Amino acid sequence: MNENSKDEKQTPIRQKLTEITIRNLAIPDTGQRMYLDDIVPSFGVRISAGGANTYIVQGRVRGGEHPARLKLGRVSAVTLIVARESARGSSPLDRESA
Repeated sequence: MNENSKDEKQTPIRQKLTEITIRNLAIPDTGQRMYLDDIVPSFGVRISAGGANTYIVQGRVRGGEHPARLKLGRVSAVTLIVARESARGSSPLDRESA
């Protein structure tokens, strides 16, 4: 794998997430792929090479280089509407300090 393809796989894709688009997201060959929502910018879906689809919310720690992520639940167990509403009211930083 060359350096460009590694960077490309780590860059989140931003799009409007719907039940249909989530069902049709491609499973990566290796690692994980992140898709961020156009409606709630900190909300997204993480797809793993093993086929697990997980809703996440992310935020950046002040001065931090990488975002902190919080799992909201598996796509198979939580509806998109519930996960998106949870993301609107959640901060990974609030959960980690509790």
